[in-house]
Amino acid sequence: MSRTLFIGLDGGTFTVFDQLMDAGLMRRSRDWSPAERVPTCCRPPTPDPPAWTSLVTGRSPGQHGIFDFVRVEQHGDYPNFRLATSSDVRCPTIWSRAGDAGRRLIALNFPVAFPPRPINGFLIPGFVPHRHLQRAMFPAGLHARLRGVAGIDIKELAVDFEDERRSVQVLAPERHEDWIQFHVRRERQWYG
Repeated sequence: MSRTLFIGLDGGTFTVFDQLMDAGLMRRSRDWSPAERVPTCCRPPTPDPPAWTSLVTGRSPGQHGIFDFVRVEQHGDYPNFRLATSSDVRCPTIWSRAGDAGRRLIALNFPVAFPPRPINGFLIPGFVPHRHLQRAMFPAGLHARLRGVAGIDIKELAVDFEDERRSVQVLAPERHEDWIQFHVRRERQWYG
């Protein structure tokens, strides 16, 4: 049986992508507009959650229901803000379709994948704080299994929203290198 590796590269640059496509190592999707250099599903360019959800559903934000990191709901006189979740996605994902077709898969670090929906394989969503990571993974027990794997620090796989906020607002220049090295370690764990 053939295997497929599907990788999304957030914040990538065309100086790298063009070389990979020219070398035949990467393909443009059918909905690609080379002149505009943005996927046609995401015009105008959108924040991560709607773009990633379009990528894994093949649908536009109007069809899948994810428009931003947060959802605004009216409760009485005041709006309530909450993070968008997988419960807000209104159509099947590529991993649910693959599972329905009998394919086993691993989905790692995708936003708007929490709470996890059962799939035929493993799912570790992105943008989940450490205190929720154990219940965010599918199947149950995956968190404990990963804790025993050499080279993986489960806490580093999680997102610390307070650290992220501080890094954007007040990170001292002498901490820049440490912050970059932390992200290099984290990304190596996702791909290790």
